[in-house]
Amino acid sequence: MFSFTEFRGQSALDKHGGVELNTEFFRLRRPAWLVLLKILGVVAMVTVGFAIALPSIKECYPQFAMWKAVLAVSGAMIVYTAIAFFVRPEANGDNMGWLGGSYNDPTQYSDNINRFLWKLHMLLGPGRFTAETLLDTCVLVGFMPSADPVDQSAPPQYMGGSPEEILASVSRPPAQDQQPPGPPGVQLDSWKYFQNQS
Repeated sequence: MFSFTEFRGQSALDKHGGVELNTEFFRLRRPAWLVLLKILGVVAMVTVGFAIALPSIKECYPQFAMWKAVLAVSGAMIVYTAIAFFVRPEANGDNMGWLGGSYNDPTQYSDNINRFLWKLHMLLGPGRFTAETLLDTCVLVGFMPSADPVDQSAPPQYMGGSPEEILASVSRPPAQDQQPPGPPGVQLDSWKYFQNQS
């Protein structure tokens, strides 16, 4: 049984997630040991993929040549990795159904969309890991520049002078009639609040 008030609000983006297109090709520089560990994980996943796919292909199509099967599986893995890198499904975790997604909420369908997006996110996870490991490897060996975590084009947060000027402005002794409570030689503006309260 549907609730009409719920049915009217199903198209709101806060009820369900969506699918975004990833276009960011930059990565921060990772430690070499972490990249090598990720490469070992990718090699293990690719090996398991070939161990499952090749016997399945040979069982269904025994006349299929082995080199063609290897080529087909390799092409499918490359396409899967590209799709997993570019397509980023994001579910709304607050609306997955009853008991955290264990049971369907029959009064709405946005939880069905969120559960589908979550399953799609999990299905594309190994390919996303493989693509990010490839980018980390390219940064490590120098094929790609690493991203600078500080955005140089952003305006600075403090528009004051040099660090020396800032230190000089706070270490200047205050006037004798305005001695703030606290360590001598440090001018604080917050003491004015307490002076006005007394």
